[in-house]
Amino acid sequence: MMSFEPQYKIGREIGAKLVALITIIDDTYDAYGTSEELEPFTEAIQRCDISLIDSFPKGMKVACQAMLDLFREMCRKWNIMLCSLCHMRIAQAFLVEAKWRDKRYTPAYDEYMKNGIINAYPFLAAASFLGLGHIATRELFEWISNDDLPKIIRAISIFARLQNDLGSRKFESKREHVASAVECVVSQYGISEEEAYKLLNKDIENAWKDINEECLKPNSIPKSALDCVVNCSRLIELLYGNFMDRFTNTELLKDDIAAVLKDPIRIE
Repeated sequence: MMSFEPQYKIGREIGAKLVALITIIDDTYDAYGTSEELEPFTEAIQRCDISLIDSFPKGMKVACQAMLDLFREMCRKWNIMLCSLCHMRIAQAFLVEAKWRDKRYTPAYDEYMKNGIINAYPFLAAASFLGLGHIATRELFEWISNDDLPKIIRAISIFARLQNDLGSRKFESKREHVASAVECVVSQYGISEEEAYKLLNKDIENAWKDINEECLKPNSIPKSALDCVVNCSRLIELLYGNFMDRFTNTELLKDDIAAVLKDPIRIE
């Protein structure tokens, strides 16, 4: 995952839990929750109070409780900044997209990206720090949870949001869903879909350049933490590169999984 080295086992475990739960929560906003349910559902996540949705369907309560349990585990064992980052950004960003969907509103590309880059990806990058031991300081979490996202975190968020959109657009267009970056670009600039894809691919290329630049220049952030961020980008590339959604269509990953579990490269 973000950190493959043996000593970072804890970070991988937390990251795997988080990816699974965020996927469930995201789908709850995208496809299962009604507008009337999602407001208190968001408040329950932000306030860590499951009682706010006592009357909700069992599936929503189970998903919310599992997410809150993981938040508490992370905050108890590591850093309270993670809880704040998640509560105040992820659920609220998902709620904004759900409201756009219900209103059939296509935001401008700039507006879409402003909301899109603050949802799951900074938190996933932060979660990858959890297994770094003494390197995972309060200062490191404060750096990544700053309201003004660090350049490298902003870059990975842009990269991940756009790769996700381009890879999953075909699948998500089959159901009622918030407009993707493609529709937002077409709407804002009045261009064709083909031209929109070119523009978005250019933004992806620029995001990679920013990630590389931030990794190469001197800074106070430990290299192992920056490696986590870069590996997060690599993971997104594997899952959504070449306009494919390997996250949803997991059979497309069978060769990669076999290469790791069945025929691994031995490192002496």
